[in-house]
Amino acid sequence: MNQKELEQYLESCRGFYTNGFFHIFIDGEFNPLINEIPTITDRGTTVHEYIHYIQNIGTLWGLYESLTRYEHLIEFKQAITKEKDIKRPFVHQLSESLKRKYEFIRFGNGFTKYTDIMVDANKPMEKSSRVVNVNDKEEECISITFTDTNNNTQKIDLGALIIKESMAALYQSLIDADASHSDVPYNFVKLFAKKNYPKTASDPAKLICCCHASLFSMNPGLMLIKALEEMESDDSINGFEYFSHFVHNNKINTKAGKTYSMTDYFSIMVDGFKERLSANILAPIDHIGAALERMKLDGKYYPVLSVLYEEDGITEENFSEIIGYYGIPYIQAKNGLYYPQSTANKEEAAMDVLELIVHEAIFLNLSKPENLWVCPLYYMCKDSQYEKEECFTAPWTGGMCSYKIISDSLGLDKINIS
Repeated sequence: MNQKELEQYLESCRGFYTNGFFHIFIDGEFNPLINEIPTITDRGTTVHEYIHYIQNIGTLWGLYESLTRYEHLIEFKQAITKEKDIKRPFVHQLSESLKRKYEFIRFGNGFTKYTDIMVDANKPMEKSSRVVNVNDKEEECISITFTDTNNNTQKIDLGALIIKESMAALYQSLIDADASHSDVPYNFVKLFAKKNYPKTASDPAKLICCCHASLFSMNPGLMLIKALEEMESDDSINGFEYFSHFVHNNKINTKAGKTYSMTDYFSIMVDGFKERLSANILAPIDHIGAALERMKLDGKYYPVLSVLYEEDGITEENFSEIIGYYGIPYIQAKNGLYYPQSTANKEEAAMDVLELIVHEAIFLNLSKPENLWVCPLYYMCKDSQYEKEECFTAPWTGGMCSYKIISDSLGLDKINIS
């Protein structure tokens, strides 16, 4: 990817969140006070991407994906430091443990393509299930069969990717009712629910809570179906009550034969997340640790869902309060770069988030095909004193920048990379 191609890509994308690496890109303006963002489109996009941030650090599935990614980073860096010469793309042998975790993630994520597929709303959307082998264990896989607007029959596996994008799009629609998306993956849960769970589908807040609850399962697709069925059959509870009951009354059985309440297990995952992250970066755990602590399920306070049932429902003002409570990740927008605050000094950026982003950039730059060899951090340095010719060839060389600072600490300056 050259400079022109990179800029064209960024221009074509409304927004994205880098899972596990606390980075939001918005092709528009950002302000932590949502109501002060000039356009309704940018307000909606901000909400959509911020929900992905919550899904990442505030659900069991999000933590598991990130923990696996951090484990991969550790193995990658260990493999690199053993080499004297590296030829890109650098490929190393994954441990058996990591291979098994990635296999489980592939299963749980289900269908993972971003498409322009639109669903024919006049045709049925039918659920089926089959048993698949995942790491020598039988798991139930949920598939949905539907007809697209080109009259083609499609069958896709329901999993975390569709659930996360559908939830974010539903939340976005409460701020920007005119936001438009392709049906797969963004509108898929809403459309499927309309066909099969009409009472629940009529309440976006219930759908959002069902989606979020499913991300506290290691089989999100199956859990979503169970949540929709239970919600449809019981009109006496709202979505937040369902979610609260779910996380406070379910147990987690581990491979070691131990049983935990879901709230206790989530706290264990949070602590493991911080420990694994600390092993990946030099900076002390700061902003990320504080945000994770606020995500714990010890109490009944879970504003990203409870706010849906306040008297005025979700508003730009109370979503701004949610952002104020959890804090922001690193945000790249047209009106500037926004840094997460250090807990020690609100006037300084949190170095744990920034360093983590650089580690991910080094991984991508060294392990991906040649057309992606441009420094993934180029957007930070473009038109600044840190922009250099090596951004598009060998960012670990040339003038000092965030990439080179961390790559030098890994010893890349002593390795011949081609």
